[in-house]
Parts: sequence; structure tokens; C-alpha cells
Amino acid sequence: MAISYNTSIVRDGLILNIDANNPRSNKGRNRNVLSWYDWPTDLSDDISATGSWPSYGRNGEVGINTRTLDTNPFGVSDIVWNVSNQDAASDDDGGWNTSTFAIDVTKTYRFSTWMRRKTVGNGSSYLGPHSNWSAVPGEYILNRSNAAENQNPYFVAAAWWGVANDWYLVVGHVWAAGSGTGSAHPDSGIYNTAGTKIASCTDFMWAPTNTTSFQRSYLYYSTDVTTNQQWYQPRVDALDGTQPTITELLNNAGNRCYNLVEPTNTVTLFNQTRYAQGAFVFDGSHDYIGVSSPSGKWNWAPTSSSFKNTLSIEMWVKSSDTSGQYISKPWNGNGEYNYQSSHNSWFTSVGNQSHSQSFTSLATGNWEHVVFIVTPTQKAVYRNGIINAAYTNHSITNNTPTTANNNEDLALMTLYPYGFYTWDQPTHAIAGSLASCKIYNKVLSAAEVLQNFTAMRGRFGV
Repeated sequence: MAISYNTSIVRDGLILNIDANNPRSNKGRNRNVLSWYDWPTDLSDDISATGSWPSYGRNGEVGINTRTLDTNPFGVSDIVWNVSNQDAASDDDGGWNTSTFAIDVTKTYRFSTWMRRKTVGNGSSYLGPHSNWSAVPGEYILNRSNAAENQNPYFVAAAWWGVANDWYLVVGHVWAAGSGTGSAHPDSGIYNTAGTKIASCTDFMWAPTNTTSFQRSYLYYSTDVTTNQQWYQPRVDALDGTQPTITELLNNAGNRCYNLVEPTNTVTLFNQTRYAQGAFVFDGSHDYIGVSSPSGKWNWAPTSSSFKNTLSIEMWVKSSDTSGQYISKPWNGNGEYNYQSSHNSWFTSVGNQSHSQSFTSLATGNWEHVVFIVTPTQKAVYRNGIINAAYTNHSITNNTPTTANNNEDLALMTLYPYGFYTWDQPTHAIAGSLASCKIYNKVLSAAEVLQNFTAMRGRFGV
């Protein structure tokens, strides 16, 4: 399928284009009916109060549901929903009912979540759409198999199906009203992290009178107080063509944004980077976005004394830090380029250990268009379509790499003043938003920078 662009935007040399508000680019977070990425790390409310979180009403007694940092299905430390310290009674032992959300009964919806038992213990694990325990007419959901009304539907309700410490993606579908009876959707089932479907799930169908639903997922009937179950990335997606595929879910679609130029290439959102109002939002701590090289289109020239590529990096950003924080060039004052290795260890710089040089304070609360241009010999900086002479045409020197790594990942962004180099500088973090980023493998001319600025400024009120 051809990729469409605003015809006013420069396309020559464009190798990466991400847009937080484009459903083909941001399939992960803005297409999910549910919100999960803002689960708190402050767990005081879990033990002393309700154990709930907005949009996630707790199941089970107070003190057993927590959100904590642990390893997610992709091997990264992240916030997971954790259940432990439940009693020995055969009853409700953790999980949630989400808030209700509106549905369109002419569409099929996919419900999913990752689950893990760190200690298997006993009890059953559940994932389902809304129930109708009170038997209110019009709120019933229908079986996909025979169209019969079902007061208590679950995609899965079973004793633990896997092994300890392994994550499993659980998937079920509610089909469009009137779609008829039959077998479950081919994507419904339980998947291991290798992508193998190890068990089936039961599907359902909307009744024509349904207007809302919710997601519910539980640990129930565990009499073993050591049982420990966790959840990650609960989702509900309308199957309207913009939803992540199962393969994408198995490859962390919830934390990815897709390159509109080369859709198989993605950027990864790390830590608590969240989506709001058409942009990725950074909290001023360790949030960042990692950008991998599209088909090896840039690298770091490990045996030469100069940077190998010419790049133009364009961003729409907004600072929310009242102290007037900085966004800086993706190189430091001595012309060195910073990079992230493919095995996720951070190197200090290409060249010596000097830090980046910030170029200007962003106006708090305003969207700004910033363009960085770098060649093997010089650099240029634009702000809102106008070149910043103070930081342009400086020579690039002393940039011999300290480590031989080709085709490395870049780390992008708005919140750290060291541009591509982020992780160990939390004290310099910027709180703010990133809506769009483009990378070109050429120097954008002054006219082209102005063209791109003019093409999108109306969206940002600039």
C-alpha cells in the first residue's frame, strides 16, 4: 500500500518519518481503547487505600494489587500489574475491571493482555469482555459459537497454562453484531513470546443492543498464598485496519511507533513515555525514544576520522518545564557524535568525553519547529524556519569513534539536552512533548526547511 504524505512536505531524501497522531505511525498507544502506560510507580495507594487506579477497578481485597517495576515480555524493566500476598480463601485474588467504554457494534474488537505467573501456585486466570451479572436486558453478549446470550463471558478461564516466569499474550475477539456464528477468530488464543499459539480462546459477538463494554482480567480461586501473577499492556483494539497485528503485539507494538517511510522500521518508547493530545509526552526523568537505522542508512564510520553520513533531523517539540529547559544539538561542542550500541549499552561519545552544547532555551508551553543539520564537516540549526547563525557552520573535528560499531541505533530526543545521547543524564532532562520527527539523508536547504515548517505550522498554532 502506498504511503501518502502532505504534498507540501519535502520527500526527497526522507528516510524516517514518525508522527504521534498518525494512526499508521502510532498504532500502539493512540489506537488502544484502554490506557495502561500511566500506571504509577508510587505504590502507596495500593497498600493503604483502594488498590485501584483510574480506569482499573481492583478485583480482590485491598493490599494485593500493586504496580511495580519488573521485567516486561521484551526483557525491559517496566511497570507491571502485580498480585501477591492474597489470602488462602477460594475467592477473588487480584486483577481488574476497567471502566466502561463506548463500542460500535458494527465492528469486531480484539481484547488482549500479557500475563505471567512468577510463582505458579494455583487458581485460575481470566480474560473477558463485560459481564451482565445483573441480567439487564440489552447488555447481554452473545456466544460466537451459537449466538446464545452469555451472562458471564470469558475468552479464557483456566488453570495456569504455562511455566513459571514466562510471559504469555492472551487474545480474544468480540465479533460485530450480526456477523453470524462459527469458529473463533484465527488470531484468538494464548501465545508464548516466541509467537507460538499454545492454547485456544473462546470468542463472542456483540448483541445489536450493546453500547458499552469493559475489560476484566483476574486471578481467582487461588488457595496458595505464594501464587504470584502479573499483567502487562492490556489492550482493546477495534479491527478497523489501523490496529497492530498479532505479530506486532508480540514485538512490543504497545511501545512502538512506525516509520511512515519504511513501515517495517520502528522507534521504541522507553520507560513511561506516554501519549496525550497528539504527541508523545516525556516526564522529565528517564523517558526517551530509541530510533533504529532504517535499513542501515546511517552508521558511525568506525575506522575513519569523520562522521560518515549527512543528516537533517526535524522535530516539532514543546517544553513544559517552567524553568525554561533546553533542547540541544545531536552533537557536542567539540563536534562529537553520540550513539547507542546495538546491545543497548550506552557509550559516552564518539571522540572525547565532552558534553553537548545546548543552543537555545525553548519557550515553555509553545510548539516549536527545530531542525538540526549535520555533515561530515559542519552543522546548522534552524528554529521555526529561521537559521540560528550562532550555531551554524561550526567545523566538525575530533570525532574519531572510540568503539567500532556500525549501523547503530540513535536515541532521540526532546527531553534530554544531549539530543541522541540520553540515558545517564537524568538531571538535565526536559519535560515536554514530541509530536513529529523526520530524518533526511541529505542537507535540507533553507527553502526546504521553511517549506516543511509552513506545511505543518497550522497544526501546532505557530
